[in-house]
Order: sequence, then C-alpha cells, then structure tokens
Amino acid sequence: MHARNSFIFLISVICSIFLVSITGYSQDSDYRENQNSEQKTYQEQTWGIAIGGRTAVNIFDIGDSSVNSLVPLLFYEGERFYLDGLEGGFHFYSKKSWQASLLGRLRFFDIPEEYQNEYQGNTIDAGARLRYMINSDTHLDFEILSDQFANAHANIKISHRFEKGDLEFIPYFNLRFTSSSFNDRYYALEWLGNEGIDGGADYQAGADVKYHLFSNLYLLGALSFRWLDSSVRQAEAVTSNWEAEAFAGFGLFNEKREKRRSNIGLKPYLRLSHGWATSSSLGDVLIGDIDSRDTHNQMTSLFYGYPLTNTLFGLPIDIYITPGFAYHYSSKDQNSAQEYVVAIKAYYTIKLPIRLRVGVAEGFSYISDVTSLERENTAAEGYEPSKLLNYLDLSLDINVGDLSHSDLFKDLWIGAALHHRSAIFESSQQFNGIAGGSNYPSLYLQYHF
Repeated sequence: MHARNSFIFLISVICSIFLVSITGYSQDSDYRENQNSEQKTYQEQTWGIAIGGRTAVNIFDIGDSSVNSLVPLLFYEGERFYLDGLEGGFHFYSKKSWQASLLGRLRFFDIPEEYQNEYQGNTIDAGARLRYMINSDTHLDFEILSDQFANAHANIKISHRFEKGDLEFIPYFNLRFTSSSFNDRYYALEWLGNEGIDGGADYQAGADVKYHLFSNLYLLGALSFRWLDSSVRQAEAVTSNWEAEAFAGFGLFNEKREKRRSNIGLKPYLRLSHGWATSSSLGDVLIGDIDSRDTHNQMTSLFYGYPLTNTLFGLPIDIYITPGFAYHYSSKDQNSAQEYVVAIKAYYTIKLPIRLRVGVAEGFSYISDVTSLERENTAAEGYEPSKLLNYLDLSLDINVGDLSHSDLFKDLWIGAALHHRSAIFESSQQFNGIAGGSNYPSLYLQYHF
C-alpha cells in the first residue's frame, strides 16, 4: 500500500474505532479483570523536562554584543544512567563517597549568530568524571573532557546545594585547564587567522536556581561568570576579560511535596516502527496532507521506554524516558545512516472499551550522516545541515487486546507516529542556528512487558 495511504488509512481506522467506542461498545468483565493481573512493579523515578532562553556575552570583536538561544533540557536520575540538562552519562562505579562516570556534555561556542552555522563550533565534549561526595549536598568533581577534534580540557569543580521551602539554590566554583589546541579553536577563531594561544587555566563562579510554583511546574534560572586565562585575554579576536551567561526558563519535574510512589503500575516497552520521508511540513502531516514524492527514503526504528511516573498535574498521564535507534536506508540520493535519540514521552489514555492513546515526546536526535531530505531543506534556507537536532514524536495508537478481546494481546498497541527532527525555527544555537529538518510519518507496533 502506498506510504501516504497507509498512514492515513491507519489514522482513519483508529478514529473509527474511537467513535464506535463512544457509542457504547462493551466487553465482558472477565477480560477487564485479566488486565489487572499481577505484574512486576516499577517505582516513580526522578525526572524532568524544561525549556528556556540562554543569553551569553560575545567576547569577540565581530558581530553583536550578545548571543541568544532557546534551549530544551532533559533530566533523569537512574541507578546507572542519568541526564542532567545538556549532559548525560553512565555511573560505572559508586561506593560510599566516591562515584566514577563516563559522560557527554554539550558546550556552547558563543560566537555571533551569523557565524554559527558556518563554523559549527557548538560541540559535545566526552570524557570521564570522578566525584567525591563530601556530604549529600556538597560535591567535588574532577573531569577530563575532549571534543571530537581531540581538543582537551579538564575541570575541578565544587558545588553545594541549599534548599529552603520551594527554593533550591546551587552555587559552584570551577577551575578549568585548557590545552593549546582548545584555545586555538575556541578563542583564536582559527578560521580568521593563524594565531596560536598557549594552554592555561581560567576560573568560573556561578549558581543554578530552581523554584517550585505548584504541582509539577517549576521556574529555572542560572548565572555564571568566567575569568579568562591571560593568554586568551591577549588574543587578537578577544575583546573582554570575562565570559558571562544567564538562563531563565520553566520545567516539569517531580511534585516536590509528594512522596515518591513505590508502584506506578506501568511497564517498560519496545516500539518497532517503519517510516517514509516526506517534504511536507509538520503542520501539513498532522492534517493528512503528505507529499509522497520522497517516500523512496525510508527508515526503521526501535525505541525502548522505561516508566518514570503515571501522573502529571494530577492527571493520569504516563511518562517514560525513551532512548531509540533508527536506521536510514541508502537510496539513489543518500547513504545509509544511523540515528540515535533520547527523549521523554508522555501518553494520555482515553479509557474506552477499546483504549485510544495519544502520545508526545521531546528530546534530542543525532545522526551519523545527514539525510538527503535535510540537506535539501537546509540548503534551501542557505544553511549547512546539523547532525544534532531537536526531536519530536507525535503518536496515536489503539490497544490490540481490547480490539481482539484477547488477553494474549493486552500489552500490544498498534499505531501511527510522526518522527520529526528540526532546529526549532533557527532559534537554537546548539543546533547551529539552522532552519529545516525532516518528517517521517510512521507505522508501529508497541509492546509493554
């Protein structure tokens, strides 16, 4: 069946079943009792999702005096894996007061907007951290990190967490050691000349603030200042002794005043889907106006969902953290590519005799080789594409067990989704300030176990 017709057909079937359910279709009570059979329990996790605006001082002698960006953030604290805003990692050793981790962290390169796409200096630093927990609120960190070009730097950071009522305040001080190659790339502005800068050390002081408004809603803020190394301050392109940045936004986190639930009644899941590329916009896809001329470019994806909580603002909304992998097939105009995703997804279930579920996910997507569709979209706007982009997933599915009256399929869902990558309307520095992206209408099966 044609890709566009397949997608629209499944949406139509789901909506038809929804209408039938409203009119009073019923199931026998024995099946519904089986739905509540005993299963492994999962407790509520520490999680969060936020968005805000970031402003940084432009220290270079080119362009505007400040750099602005819209920044989405993800938070999750598991036993081993974690997400902390624009950082994520794996704790491979934890014992008493010591913790060792592998991590990746997005670092902003604050050059004027007109140069961001050309130079693409925003990067993900990867490395290791050793943490000494002086007490539950005071941490001393030792880090060694490098960008993809082996430009290394190291950090020694101490932080302390204060909490009073609805306010959480975390001041910190960081000593950073930078290599000569690091300073050449990020302070000499290599593309403007051949000036070399020695390695050195700089100092940063700052604070992160979180204020609980009500229920799951919080305000976020951050402010920091960095005193640059003398060799950097003397660089030809640098006009300031200081770097400074500020952030303000809001987010959704665990309810501060409620005790974490030991059983949220959810199961992990696996979702297998197949999608077809389309040049149609996000809005056009949502109303079924799908341009099928690009559907020779296809992808298959597999996502894992781990339950975080089953409520948001007191509503029965199921929330999962969902890492995923997508394989983009080669075609006449593109090579094969691997896409890696991490997101937080929320589901709202309409509890009818045949359950209907609406889902939305927000996260980050990195692709090994930009697809032809994204290259064309960004080129049309005069940009170079970005491998790292914002990720959005919209889905609609129905429960197969309810549909078939079979207890065998009670944990199986079938549905349609939209796999979307974009740079948030040129407003995000971390995605290299581009416009454009890609949409893949998809069909999927999702099994909870």
